Amino acid sequence: ELELMGLENHKSSSPHPHALQLKNTTWKRSTVHTPRQISLARFANLEGYKYSPAVSYDMESYHSFNFFRTRPLEYSYNHIQGKFPKEGDFCVSDMYFQEGELGEQSSLLTTILIFPLDKHFPSFRLEHYSFYNKLKVMASRGWDFVTHFQTKNEEMQLSAEDKVAVQEVFSEELINILGREKAYFIECNGKEILLLNESNLANLEELKKLIRLGAQLKAFFSKFHTVKL
Repeated sequence: ELELMGLENHKSSSPHPHALQLKNTTWKRSTVHTPRQISLARFANLEGYKYSPAVSYDMESYHSFNFFRTRPLEYSYNHIQGKFPKEGDFCVSDMYFQEGELGEQSSLLTTILIFPLDKHFPSFRLEHYSFYNKLKVMASRGWDFVTHFQTKNEEMQLSAEDKVAVQEVFSEELINILGREKAYFIECNGKEILLLNESNLANLEELKKLIRLGAQLKAFFSKFHTVKL
């Protein structure tokens, strides 16, 4: 017989799903804890956005994006909901997920922005340009390599399920918008746009730039005529 004593005084300090969670824990998922969360809360309040640090394990809606189909999601937190200056809702969240092959996976944190589209658009993916990524697209069923172009800091490649339809969307205007900014992974699942920096959580300045780019893309897609699929 094994008896554990003293756990009645244990105070959990982590929201991780694998951490020990007790009913009387001092951790409150709706409470701001870190300097970054304080900064995000102040920023959201100043801009008129809604901020919640609460941890969410409901990952079902993210599986519509190809990016997350091969990267197991753990949870999201630090949610900011707002409206772009001209039109349209958006949501920013910090995501905790796994990257890599089975048995050699690493845990990553990144900040994502998602906004809905007013009309249906062909699915596409914009990612770092490399020979490996190009071969990966060519090997994937139903996806075609479209083109590649230079952004502010890195060359990016565009792939799509419907190459002709996406070529119609990616006009010189859109490429110029993307070319003026730093490189972001961007994916369209037909109904929504996902933007993220794969390498890290966004600081406040990076978050502002992410929202600014989202606003520009939302404005572009809102005025764009419907693509024939």
